[in-house]
Amino acid sequence: MKIVVLGAEGQVGRELMMLSPLLGVECVGYGRAAADITDSMALARLMKADKPNVVVNTAAYTAVDKAESERDAAFFVNATGARNVAMACMRAGAAMIQISTDYVFDGSSPVPYRETDPTNSQSVYGASKAAGEDEVRNMLPHHIIIRTSWVFGRYGHNFVKTVMRLAGGREQLRMIDDQRSCPTSARDLAEVILKIATRLDSGDAFGTYHFANAGPISWCEFARVIVDLAFDEADKRPEVMAITTNDYAQAAIRPRYSVLDCRRIGQQFSIVPPSWRPALAEVVEQVKSGEGL
Repeated sequence: MKIVVLGAEGQVGRELMMLSPLLGVECVGYGRAAADITDSMALARLMKADKPNVVVNTAAYTAVDKAESERDAAFFVNATGARNVAMACMRAGAAMIQISTDYVFDGSSPVPYRETDPTNSQSVYGASKAAGEDEVRNMLPHHIIIRTSWVFGRYGHNFVKTVMRLAGGREQLRMIDDQRSCPTSARDLAEVILKIATRLDSGDAFGTYHFANAGPISWCEFARVIVDLAFDEADKRPEVMAITTNDYAQAAIRPRYSVLDCRRIGQQFSIVPPSWRPALAEVVEQVKSGEGL
């Protein structure tokens, strides 16, 4: 089993590369400079040289608000790039795991979203990721699409690190309290990806799955937990103030509710999403000690 990881310098990609030797899996990782997914010829050469069994595409355009004014750039990476990876996998005889997002949904559901629910993104970012899903489905039968939500970890830019940075210099933090989903540990997601990648020996396993850590929460509630973990009892900590979506100017529309129903991944792969709380506590300590980059 040989796995190629595209986007190996991102949150999930770095965790994949760190976890793989611990799990006895051979992973070869490429960042954007070494393997740009918008360059179909470069991908073809890479596949020919590496001959992977599975390719994991974690590369993406993730600037949600910026995408509203850079629609072409977002679609070029998230849709055309996904198609390029799928085409390269098809030619190389490799399976593909594509990472997607809860932002493909509009947030109007009163219950957790299932894989079969229609997508209806309200943002360019979400629409570009939904288009990428379609490209993969249409190009490559042997694929896995994993939708996830609110990814955090010690690496890269994410909500946890932003809250910790802001909390160190402010008396008050204003956080949105009417958007709810499930935070997801980049490390937990990476472990799930590797578990699935090493079990793609059955045709009925291919398709779309949801994975997020357990425990729906709002951004405001999540920020309060982060602050509680980041500060000692005697420390002066900022007040985390609840605001609404309408109180905070954002270029992109986010889903108000995007909790993912993760039962299917449990039925197929015996994966039961753990709570995000233990992973968050570990990440906060890693960032405080300078391990996060």
